[in-house]
Amino acid sequence: MLAACGQHDEPAVISTTPPSTTTASSAPETAAPSSTVASASVDLAEALAGWNWESAGIDRACGDVWWEQQQMDYHRCTEVTIDPQGIPVSFDPVTRRVTRERREGIDAVAFTLPDEFVDASLLAAGPDGVVYFALDNEWPSSSDVVAVSLSSDDIGRVIKRFPAVLPVGDADVLPGPRGLVVSGWYDPGARPSAERAPAVPWIDRTGGPSPTIAYGAFDDANNLVQANNWQWSLQDRKVIAEPPGTSAVAPTFDGGFIAAYSETVGAMRTELVRGWRDGTLAYVELPLSWAELGGPLVLEPQGTLLIPNGDSFARLAPFENRPTGWDGELQIDVEAGTATPIGLDAYLDTITWPESGQSDVWPWGTSPIAFANVVAGDLSSLSVLRTIEQGPVEGSNVVVVVTTEGFLDDSVHGTRLVMHISLDQPGFRVARIEWSNACQPARGHQDYRPEYCT
Repeated sequence: MLAACGQHDEPAVISTTPPSTTTASSAPETAAPSSTVASASVDLAEALAGWNWESAGIDRACGDVWWEQQQMDYHRCTEVTIDPQGIPVSFDPVTRRVTRERREGIDAVAFTLPDEFVDASLLAAGPDGVVYFALDNEWPSSSDVVAVSLSSDDIGRVIKRFPAVLPVGDADVLPGPRGLVVSGWYDPGARPSAERAPAVPWIDRTGGPSPTIAYGAFDDANNLVQANNWQWSLQDRKVIAEPPGTSAVAPTFDGGFIAAYSETVGAMRTELVRGWRDGTLAYVELPLSWAELGGPLVLEPQGTLLIPNGDSFARLAPFENRPTGWDGELQIDVEAGTATPIGLDAYLDTITWPESGQSDVWPWGTSPIAFANVVAGDLSSLSVLRTIEQGPVEGSNVVVVVTTEGFLDDSVHGTRLVMHISLDQPGFRVARIEWSNACQPARGHQDYRPEYCT
């Protein structure tokens, strides 16, 4: 794996528009779609001088794969998508290795996709540890989709096959709230549409229906971006994306979004857009086009993106962190296995809450995930991966699990915060936080426990 070392200055070209935010009636929310990428020979250190980027710790490989339906070799590279918790999932089409890029024990969970699934492409990673692959049929038939478990309990088990569900033609397959949605390149309105029935519904590992997930959408006709139950007007800054699959939106943990689009008419260029819950927007042009990089960018809910970098992926943070208001810290009691957010209640007491009892105040809006992200604090470096999972509301509380791992530390690999958040008073309050950590190899326990690492 190539170790990528990047600069940590902010890019010079960022413009911000004033707030222009309205509530979306049918909110979109999701992970960025994956795609097949070609090998790229780009010197990121030179191209991204002055940008904030580091190695993401995800391997990348390229090679020729026999494409059965076209009877030809097809050069393909590792594909990556992001699941609803923010965990990257990779597929090496050469070795057919599928990896959930978060450690369980000492390694990540991985399996090899059986050869019987020919011409497989990674589509999406859905809820409950289920990953979806497209399987090409004989031209011009529609493609099948197969759903496979990525849980360590039954890794690689085929849960369900959806025959002939993806059409042939000018369309993209995008993650929507209820499943994978087919969107024509020239469909009016939001893409994907929350109203359109999914071609493949999200399922759980029993094959039953799964809850809806967060997703993001472009509305090119009205120049809007939708994410996290909110929408942002791009005003007079028209976003014109060239098909196929050259625009993507991902909701971010902080209640906003990150988006990317590419223009291939004239000078090839890729622009990134970031929206925050206070309504502000920022834009920056990437000094590399998607074609130069060898494929679409992979957007992450951390507000970052993954970029091919030789035999690995780099993680890029094109926008600055925004202050959250609370600048305290978590006081850890290792023996008790708890964490206490010092000064958080005092800060929350200063906020004026609407009569509804739910905050529409930036930075967390009405999202327990955004609130938990604030409490967990900023990430120490771009090599660190944060994933967040919200459980069901039980009574007046909701449990949100925040896992942060990949620390540049010789002892601790990652930490986990199980936050019990109270919903029965104005705004959110932390009822309690359970703390645990996992150690680096040979430095102690590999699972998450409230114990010191050596």
